[in-house]
Amino acid sequence: MENPNYNENDIEIFTEDTQPPPLLYSQNMVRLSSFFFTTLCGGILMFINLKRIGKPKEAGYVLATGIGYLVLWVSIGVITSTRNNSSVSMLSGILGAILIGQFFWDRYIGKNFAYNKRPVWIPLIISLVSLAAILALIFYADSL
Repeated sequence: MENPNYNENDIEIFTEDTQPPPLLYSQNMVRLSSFFFTTLCGGILMFINLKRIGKPKEAGYVLATGIGYLVLWVSIGVITSTRNNSSVSMLSGILGAILIGQFFWDRYIGKNFAYNKRPVWIPLIISLVSLAAILALIFYADSL
């Protein structure tokens, strides 16, 4: 028995107009990068995500915030001489992960945004390179 509401053209139009969800770095990857590798790394991943979904202005805000947040915490560490204090580092990481990985994700991408996950290897490399650069700067600052 044939369904009177079925129309092959409707299915073709639906599949032609529908685009697959974008490939984005997952919210968990952004959070973990922000926590373990600084807000700069999480900000870079969010920057890439936002550029991919057509939000370049918001991408710039997130990247600038990630950089500003990192500079703020490094400055606090230099001023208070707490660079080696693990509790301050943990607090910075937790707050940075909430800011970049939660607040900005929910605000600019949305809680229920459909996307496909990108592989984690590239962000891992980005994070390790960024961490190495930051550690080099810390060791350079200590030698002055």
